[in-house]
Amino acid sequence: MRIYKNLALSFIALFIGFAFLFTSCSDDVSGPDSNEEEDVVEYTISTTSNDGGSISPNGNITVEEGDDQTFDISASSGYVIQDVLVDGSSEGAVESYSFENVQSDHTIEAVFEQEPDLPETTPVQVDLSYFDDSDAGTDTEYQTFNTASSFAGMANTTLQSYMSFGQIYFEMSSSEDTAYEDGMWVWEYTYESITIRITAEDIGEGIEWNMYLDGSDPETGENWDNQRLMSGYTTHDNGYGEWSYYSADPAVTEPILYYEWEFSSESDYWMELTITDDETGEVGSLTYVKDGADNTINYVDLLEDNSTMIVYWNTDSNTGYMEEVGVEKVCWNDSYVTTSCSELGY
Repeated sequence: MRIYKNLALSFIALFIGFAFLFTSCSDDVSGPDSNEEEDVVEYTISTTSNDGGSISPNGNITVEEGDDQTFDISASSGYVIQDVLVDGSSEGAVESYSFENVQSDHTIEAVFEQEPDLPETTPVQVDLSYFDDSDAGTDTEYQTFNTASSFAGMANTTLQSYMSFGQIYFEMSSSEDTAYEDGMWVWEYTYESITIRITAEDIGEGIEWNMYLDGSDPETGENWDNQRLMSGYTTHDNGYGEWSYYSADPAVTEPILYYEWEFSSESDYWMELTITDDETGEVGSLTYVKDGADNTINYVDLLEDNSTMIVYWNTDSNTGYMEEVGVEKVCWNDSYVTTSCSELGY
């Protein structure tokens, strides 16, 4: 009996030992506490944009590893999507972009471009206020001043008459809807069988302009296919610009008219108009410089006798002169009366 009793006690002790061992092993096999969450890997997609539209969602967007994230891009009225840059690389003018299976940080930038205003063809003209505000009479003693006034007025008239057709087409096209194609703004104006097409491309510091003619003239039988009539450049602040006008004759490839200007302030600007006769090739020019109180007009081979004429006046001293090459200089004093130039220091 004692043997059986000892054997039974041994089995009990062995059972308790196995039970303890099993419990310990079960605890080891179960691993970390099941209530603890695994670490989640996250990445950031940063968005930026200039004025003129929005990108949504916006800011620093957190995305879990392996997830997808979509961004919507929209332009405000008067603007277009010019480009979308993903990690610095262009994706084009897309309205939506999706990051799929995100495995790293990213950036997305929306670039918007504003529709430009159609420009003026003659933003800088001769300041005639000095002559307009004078009280000079019509007697012979005022002849020099009055002749200078006529030349100054003629300078503005010349400028406006030569540049007018470009301005007319700009004004006509301003009433048409604007399209944005291949990085360029496009206006089209059609009258009967003729279409005028204007393009504008932002090239950084300013805008490059072109005007083309398409169609035919039923009366003359002339046909035009993308015939360039005008090209030019204006800075965004319109402080500098230039225009070249071309003949409607496809055989004439060089500009027949060139106008350039620079405007620094109301008292500091200049312009130059150069005209080429498409038949004779002769070139004439008209320049005007306003430098504070000093005003100078210079005609070179542009008058009827192809002479060179300088008209100068100073709004502080109220004096001025006219000088034609080969002819004695003539001056007027602060009463607008013809006076010896030596007395005035001219």
